[in-house]
Amino acid sequence: MNNKNSLLLVDPEFDPQIASDCTLLIRITTDSYSYAILNKKSTQLHVIFDHQECEDVIAEFTIRHQTDPYLLLPFSETKMSAYTGNSLFVPKDLFESNQLEYYKNCFRDEVPAVYTNPVDSYALQVVFAPEPYAEHKLDKLFPSVNKYEHTAPALSLSAELPGNALVLDFTVSSCNIVFKKDERLIFSKHLEIEDTGELNYYLALLLKELAIQP
Repeated sequence: MNNKNSLLLVDPEFDPQIASDCTLLIRITTDSYSYAILNKKSTQLHVIFDHQECEDVIAEFTIRHQTDPYLLLPFSETKMSAYTGNSLFVPKDLFESNQLEYYKNCFRDEVPAVYTNPVDSYALQVVFAPEPYAEHKLDKLFPSVNKYEHTAPALSLSAELPGNALVLDFTVSSCNIVFKKDERLIFSKHLEIEDTGELNYYLALLLKELAIQP
């Protein structure tokens, strides 16, 4: 991590000419952004970048997009998970794909479009709408991006872990918490945190209320 709160790791053998074999993975949180370049054929990570403690995440990511040559490569696909307060988990047996307009009534913002991500491991459908301002700006940078709700990385990781699992996906001032037990999703929550003391408080409360054994 340098004095600008950012970190860049590059595989010295990475050849940008193979970008067409790679996927660009982007994560946008409330206070940070990061990306990784993953080779789909070899499953090798070639580039990882992370920038923490952003005052304006979208503005700073836009500047990065204009100056970072890796973000401009012709990837086979781009996937982005971005924080939004407009999301809900719907059991698959209750989800109605022809009623997406109805789900807009469940969100705090007036949103132009609703998206869905299946979570087969937990028999869930994540229904979400990106923050309108962020979506407008990010769509200009990546018109063909595949969009995911902000808990997607933590949900995916928890599903791959054996047995019961508690996953913490945190930045300097936020944390996504996912807990699974007996292959069922028990708890998922996004928290804004002021400091480590507040994070420890939430974790202690979570361990107690969900009877999680450390």
